[in-house]
Amino acid sequence: MTSMTQATDATRSTPVGFGTLVGQALLGGAAAAVVNLVVFYGGRAAGVPFTGEFQPGTLSELPVPPIVISSLLPGVIGAAVALAFQKFTTRAARNFALLAAGFTVVSFVGPVNVPQISTGSAVLMNVMHAVAALGIGGMLYRALKRG
Repeated sequence: MTSMTQATDATRSTPVGFGTLVGQALLGGAAAAVVNLVVFYGGRAAGVPFTGEFQPGTLSELPVPPIVISSLLPGVIGAAVALAFQKFTTRAARNFALLAAGFTVVSFVGPVNVPQISTGSAVLMNVMHAVAALGIGGMLYRALKRG
């Protein structure tokens, strides 16, 4: 084993604190929120109606606050999951990435099942899910790999 490999292995064994993980997740979520707002307003400018029954029995347009909240809030949960993987597994970054990918795929079901939503809206909402997953998951994965 070379000294470079030993140094890399030594730095990876340093645990990353919850505060650092939350900070990284919120940073990724904030970037995702900006991109998701661009997708939302770009879609609206292109004529995609973001309307559906987001509340049962009420046809309405998707408001902006849930877009921002849904880009930030999962990061806190993701940070807690990343911390648990770091504490209880030896390959935290890989395990976190696999679980996050699975949850991302499952999240695609949500927009598709909104009653009275257009196909374009569902597709763009799934793009927003992917953006949030990549922003949050990418920053957490990076933090776990560096830690």
